[in-house]
Amino acid sequence: ITIIFTSIRRATVAAFQTRQRAATNRPFRTQLQGMSKDDDEATTTVAIIGGGISGLSCAQHIKQYSNGKCKPTVFDTGRLRPGGRCSSRFLGDEKEGTSKATFLKSQIVDHAAQIVSVMGRNGDDNMFSKQVQEWEEKGILKRFPKGSVCEVKPHPSKPFEIVSVNGEQNADDDNKDDAAVMYYGANGMGSIPLAIASDGGFQIEQDVWVSPSNGVKYTGAKPPPNSTPRTSPPLQTKWQVKAKGQILGTFDKL
Repeated sequence: ITIIFTSIRRATVAAFQTRQRAATNRPFRTQLQGMSKDDDEATTTVAIIGGGISGLSCAQHIKQYSNGKCKPTVFDTGRLRPGGRCSSRFLGDEKEGTSKATFLKSQIVDHAAQIVSVMGRNGDDNMFSKQVQEWEEKGILKRFPKGSVCEVKPHPSKPFEIVSVNGEQNADDDNKDDAAVMYYGANGMGSIPLAIASDGGFQIEQDVWVSPSNGVKYTGAKPPPNSTPRTSPPLQTKWQVKAKGQILGTFDKL
């Protein structure tokens, strides 16, 4: 089957790589790893707004690298499950207030991201490649056959041309190792966030809209006047999260 499109959605790749840089940032990661399980210090609560790939992966890594001393809670707007731009409508999902059978209800439909791509030797970082390989081994992702993903481009002498973008090179092509290897969700792209959530061991609050303008409020101590980061004593940071006029909780970190 040839898939034709005008632009490849790379939201999943970009989001994963963004959180890789954040979660593996050395000062932050060192701070998390310093929280020993034997430490008597109270558990640090962390609120994460958004249950897309970035939010879920952030929660997963915070839980992992803090040795259980951080307790992440993800607030997500999805009515049924997390995923953001990597979510899918699965079999049996019904829109509220409807019961009429339709063709789409019998199919898995991806809402946004449709392709995960891993470049060759000059492409994506090794951590992302390993993660994709793990998902492939677990049957979460499957590879598109080479040459099956195409892009429609303008052509000077005909209405358009169809160009393969996933590795249809000649055997003597020196750049064949740089070609993108593309994957699709074996049971919808929404299987990726579900896999992260199931392995993460963190709490997810579903169907919660936290307003970007007034959904979060800092309630912690303020630094003394004329103080600097070097002279100011450690402050007790607290963040209040609310939605629909109700306070959902107070957290140490946001």
